[in-house]
Amino acid sequence: MKIKYLVCGTGRCGTNYMARFLTHAGIHCGHESIFDFNGYEEALKKLNGLKEIKTSKISTLEWTSGKFYDPNWFNPEKIQAECSYLAAPFLNRKELKDIKLVHLIRNPMQVLRSFHKDINFFDPNNFKNGINNYRNFVIRHFPEINDEKSLIERSCRYIIKWNRAIERSNLEKIKVRLEDHPYPEMVNFLGIDSNCCMPNEKINSWRKVLGIHTVSLEEVPEGETKKEFIDFIKENGYDLSC
Repeated sequence: MKIKYLVCGTGRCGTNYMARFLTHAGIHCGHESIFDFNGYEEALKKLNGLKEIKTSKISTLEWTSGKFYDPNWFNPEKIQAECSYLAAPFLNRKELKDIKLVHLIRNPMQVLRSFHKDINFFDPNNFKNGINNYRNFVIRHFPEINDEKSLIERSCRYIIKWNRAIERSNLEKIKVRLEDHPYPEMVNFLGIDSNCCMPNEKINSWRKVLGIHTVSLEEVPEGETKKEFIDFIKENGYDLSC
């Protein structure tokens, strides 16, 4: 089995939404169906037909109301693409060299809010919903994140490091901001019929489940991490508010 397209960003950047967007447009796409926290060897087993491919549980749920989506929206027999932030460490592996890559960006302040406030990702005492499996995956590939003194700085450093890793990929790629729907450059890059693209609607929203939070740059301690984070925000055309 081969996939033609891969969408990768940070977690909480819209990969779930983009999996549905691409599938609706005719490119059958899973969400963390191949690349998950089990690593590259397990992903290869799926690509080689040695392990079952399933889309993530969260991609079959509508978190804003607690209702289930049609579980049949994803058909592994037709898979052409994958959306997963957990592919980022592996983008230059030889088995993926012919894949087209979409680097998905979301407002870094929104991602920071989600990681630091909504899901408290880097708190070592947080084991809710198996989040430690994802945290361990991230730290295994970028252990220097744990060198940051505060949890919010760890989230900032993660956002920077993860995106930079995607930028260093040798794959043919395009960078797309989640907020720039209906993504005309990506549609052209992937050869999608723009008339088939679904409306810009939220597929899942943990904010409404966990409570609405805000975050400001004033909460980030002064230092090199904050400076780099601000530079990254500006570099990608966002303002400094959440």
